[in-house]
Amino acid sequence: MPRGSGFDNSVIAVAAVCSKQAGIDYDIEVADSFLTKMKAKLGDRLEFSQRSSEKINNNRDQEPHDMAYQFLERSKIPTMHFQDGLPRLPIPKLKYTCQNYLNGIRPFLNDEQFDAAKKLVDDFRHSSGERLNRELILWYRRNKHTSYIAEPWFDMYFRYRAALPINQNPFLVWKPYNESFNNDQLSVATNIVISACRFKRSLDYNCLQPEVYHLHPNKSNTPFFRNICSRLPGKLAWLIAFLMKAFPLDMSQYSFLFNTTRIPVMIKDQLNTNRSSKCIIVLRRGYFYSLTVFRKDGSLISPAEIHASLEYILKDNRPVAENPVGLLTTVDREQWSLLRSQLLMIDGNERSLLTIDGGLFVLNLDELQSIDPETMV
Repeated sequence: MPRGSGFDNSVIAVAAVCSKQAGIDYDIEVADSFLTKMKAKLGDRLEFSQRSSEKINNNRDQEPHDMAYQFLERSKIPTMHFQDGLPRLPIPKLKYTCQNYLNGIRPFLNDEQFDAAKKLVDDFRHSSGERLNRELILWYRRNKHTSYIAEPWFDMYFRYRAALPINQNPFLVWKPYNESFNNDQLSVATNIVISACRFKRSLDYNCLQPEVYHLHPNKSNTPFFRNICSRLPGKLAWLIAFLMKAFPLDMSQYSFLFNTTRIPVMIKDQLNTNRSSKCIIVLRRGYFYSLTVFRKDGSLISPAEIHASLEYILKDNRPVAENPVGLLTTVDREQWSLLRSQLLMIDGNERSLLTIDGGLFVLNLDELQSIDPETMV
């Protein structure tokens, strides 16, 4: 993108915001990026963690090294304890796969079309289908660390070329807090940051509670269950959980919840993760700020520091950017890939984009006020 192309801040720079006891050192610059990748289950837990953070936020001088503050959970069972014991998705027999395909297309075809499709499926099943099925089984036996659908699924996902907003990006909505707690933007934003960071700390230290579906929670979601499973090897613990009608879920994707960005690339996007980053990216009026939330020793900074930093950003009185670079993230993936390549050719942008791409997550503090669902989305 050449200078003067119509977009503000073609030279991308990160606005560094760091809090200190005497105030905040602030370096006015701007940056661009957007990423949010969360599961609905994570949203449930984050909502709980926000509410549990209310008391913490009311005491903004909370000691930053207090373990009750630093970690959302201190699970007796390690987060990834059950992973090695999870059963793999079995490969269905070829005849069942073919029949399921025919069942799926039947409502959309007339009798003549369906008969033609059935003949093609039968020919496939008794010719190349058998050979391909044997090759798939051999691959399955060689790659015991993954599912046979994982690679094709991600390949399909990252080859998707349409714009991500609305089409693929999920989003979550939280209910307002009760009347006893401040519902203003700053207080809620502070709690969201605290909650998400406490969640990440628990995940990093393998003490986040494993995801387990309890068919009969009164019988299995108990201290006895947690004591037994925590003392057994992962594979044996999974078997005991299964016998108790408690089903551990795959948590392999949790490693991509934070510090991860989908990078636009021609034909197929790439996933970029930067484990060393300690900052979040804050979006405000089309400008982006980098806010360091973890200290060098890995501990989460205090609520007072988070609150003060976000307050400073909210008080930044720069006018709304008329054509912010962030708009480019909403175009289709091929176009965004080309534009990003041009941005990287400008001195200084590569370092800025690395900072942005590696951020824990993006916090949007824009001022859109509407009750219209389409406008809000």
